[in-house]
Amino acid sequence: MFKVIIDENYANLTVENMLEKLGISLPRRKQLLLNNLCYINKQSSERTDTLLLNDLFEVDLSIFDVKKYRSVKFNLTVLYEDEYFIVVEKPSKHIIYDIDDEKDSVINYLTYYFKSYKKKCNVIPVHRLDTDTTGCLVFAKDVITAACFSKMFENNEITKKYVACVNGIIEQEGIIDKNIGKDRHINGKMVACKNGKPAITKFKLLKTNNKISLVEATLITGRTHQIRVHFSSIGTPLVGDTLYGSKIKNDRVMLHCQSLTFVHPIKKKVVTVYSPLPEDMKSLSQLL
Repeated sequence: MFKVIIDENYANLTVENMLEKLGISLPRRKQLLLNNLCYINKQSSERTDTLLLNDLFEVDLSIFDVKKYRSVKFNLTVLYEDEYFIVVEKPSKHIIYDIDDEKDSVINYLTYYFKSYKKKCNVIPVHRLDTDTTGCLVFAKDVITAACFSKMFENNEITKKYVACVNGIIEQEGIIDKNIGKDRHINGKMVACKNGKPAITKFKLLKTNNKISLVEATLITGRTHQIRVHFSSIGTPLVGDTLYGSKIKNDRVMLHCQSLTFVHPIKKKVVTVYSPLPEDMKSLSQLL
């Protein structure tokens, strides 16, 4: 059951308008309203009923199928959690989820976490990181919050800051503005190209020893492999990223999602989630 206390962001909306503002698609809104699955202060509501300040608004989402996952024991670090979503620290070398649910993945670990604490909620991935990449990873607990996050990521309404170790020397700060598209010759590889989709990355140098540089990268857009492609395109590929030309080998691509900043999809307050550097990047940065 999705629940929200009506505040100034939602007061005086009708039930139908409230569902629309929450980002629920028209077909799903119709399903909820036709089946009388919306409630105000525990009472079944009509689509034209008005929501008042401090009302309890609830939506029964049980008619929507949500995939269930295996529970696999793993000690995940939780960076942020409330009744709508959770942000965990993704470990390196772990996939987020497996389509057939045969391989152990972060979503299995999170299922175990919820089960251990007897939390009855769904686990819906709304955010992706490459297998090697560490740091902030978001999961929604219901389909409404998942829809909100999907829209926020699609519209670039979430500020994503990364820390990366790159080959060589780099400028103190700059902007890489190069379109990104699929490499026609290598499956799974992206490339900076004129015919690709617009992609912009801001960066600033944190430390360097002239062989390796530690940089902060802020994504203005969100394209597949954007940071990896952009830094490779200016001659400073990420350490360990042999796919994009790194001359320095490593057991993983050195990339970490350090923080996410966004307006809470339901409560409409600014949230910043921070993940400290993992030990391998911390050790490397201390050598610079």
